[in-house]
Amino acid sequence: MERVSRPLSGCLCGTGSALQGRLSSAAAKPDVYEGDYCVTPRAFGTQTLSTAHKVLRDNVTVTPVPYFETDNLSGGVTAYIAAEMTQP
Repeated sequence: MERVSRPLSGCLCGTGSALQGRLSSAAAKPDVYEGDYCVTPRAFGTQTLSTAHKVLRDNVTVTPVPYFETDNLSGGVTAYIAAEMTQP
């Protein structure tokens, strides 16, 4: 857990074994995520969206793994799964 120190202002008054009063602090500006919100998985390598401890403005969408098939010269079908190329 990250600890953030901010100045406090207010007044506390002690009577007997109780404290009464109010304290206030200026609200910190949230750290807003500015990266991609739509991601397509890659065939190789790790993808990390740097969202830790940040406020997101929308949902992150992970699109389906790219998949397509083509006929091959042997009369069969070649499947491309997560291939980083354009579909013919």
